[in-house]
Amino acid sequence: MEQLAAAPRLTIDPEGRLSNKLLPALLGSLGLVRATGALDLTRRRLLRRFVLHEGCLELIVSNARDDRLLEWCLASERLELPDARLQDTIAALRDSPLCGARLIGAGLAEDGQVRAWLREQLHAFLEEALDWKDGRYKICAGRAPLDDEPTARWPAIEAALALARSQARDSAATRVPPMIVAQAESEALPAGCLSAAESELLRRCQQPCPVESLLLGPSAAPRPEIGVLLAAGLLVSAKSDRRGLAADAAFDVTEQELNSWLHAAREENLEQLLGLDGPADVDAVRQAYYHTVRRFHPDRFRSGPLASHHRRVEESFRLVHQALEVLTDPVAREAWRLRRERDAKSSPDRVAQRTLLLARQAASDGRRLEAVDLLEKAQASSPKHPDLELARALLLVSNPRRRAEAIAALRELTKAHPFRADITAALGLALERAGDRAVAAKLIARALSIDPGQLIARACRRDPRALKKVQSDPILRGLFAGRG
Repeated sequence: MEQLAAAPRLTIDPEGRLSNKLLPALLGSLGLVRATGALDLTRRRLLRRFVLHEGCLELIVSNARDDRLLEWCLASERLELPDARLQDTIAALRDSPLCGARLIGAGLAEDGQVRAWLREQLHAFLEEALDWKDGRYKICAGRAPLDDEPTARWPAIEAALALARSQARDSAATRVPPMIVAQAESEALPAGCLSAAESELLRRCQQPCPVESLLLGPSAAPRPEIGVLLAAGLLVSAKSDRRGLAADAAFDVTEQELNSWLHAAREENLEQLLGLDGPADVDAVRQAYYHTVRRFHPDRFRSGPLASHHRRVEESFRLVHQALEVLTDPVAREAWRLRRERDAKSSPDRVAQRTLLLARQAASDGRRLEAVDLLEKAQASSPKHPDLELARALLLVSNPRRRAEAIAALRELTKAHPFRADITAALGLALERAGDRAVAAKLIARALSIDPGQLIARACRRDPRALKKVQSDPILRGLFAGRG
């Protein structure tokens, strides 16, 4: 068929063994390339030729007398004989399988009736072919001369979807690969052939897409629309040579970003989990959901520098689907907000953690004064929290005018929490910046005796790995500039 060469994404074998899983996808492919010719389905000595024109099934020609249009209509009681005198006319029609025009000419049926019968016959014979275990198919090029025969003009894609939906009701569901991609855009298909859910899936899968990123039904199983589109050949398995999730540099994640995301999951902060700054409309939530799936899908962390976080990412990722469901449902979203407000009022730790996250984000954007202001306001409105005071002091250490204030605050924290290595190391760092190197060295040594892996203390000792890590921390990076 000439049209096959114009569709490089599709590969259609001109002939082969028929299987119930192949037939819908074969029809869908013939519809996508707008094929003209014939599709022959054979089983032993039975031949059924489906005539195609520009991607539409027009009619069927069978070499079995009992399957010819007249006999099929009589057997299914679609055609009743109004007068015994017409027997001779009917006998003459039996010799021609292409008898739609002659049925109309003999006054046995209306044009619209014949077209409807023909489409029903096409559907019936295709559904029967789904069960053939020993059939074969062959695609023949060329235009069949139908003269004035009425035709059904049933788009092959619609036929493929009809068969695929029949299969979806069967217990043997289509196997869903882990990555899928669309073969066509929904706008290019016949109007009305797709449901709203099917159109949405095709739209999402214009690029290779992990099945886990799609809407899941009850019991975490892919929705049936995915199986229907796969069976009809409109979705296919993404090839292994396509760029996968792990190699997608456009969605790379730093360790700091990953830790912030994991923290949002621990706090069940659904908006931050999807990267939203606050309330958003449904479209924005869905877009944020797709972006989050691409960035934080567990498969991205099976190897590489962040592989140690894989198990925690896998556990946290389950909350992403819940975030989509809650934030796109006004009732569920409001209930979630009320619960978070209630929890925040009753938990100083939750307030502190949220404030820290906002302060770190402000510092990351270069707004260090705003970060200090956020921390001071949080401390003024609730009992002092050591993590907030530590972050505030570290931000002030880099400011020569307020360094003494930071050192005083860190001394108080050290007295209140003598076994917190991070506070002890922070005081050592502050004193080092103030020029008191002897006392600073003792404090750094004490911090390492409490926790040999303490990041600030190891960075003060010029440990290369620690120095690399502090450069990704928005609060610490300025305090270690120039070290190496």
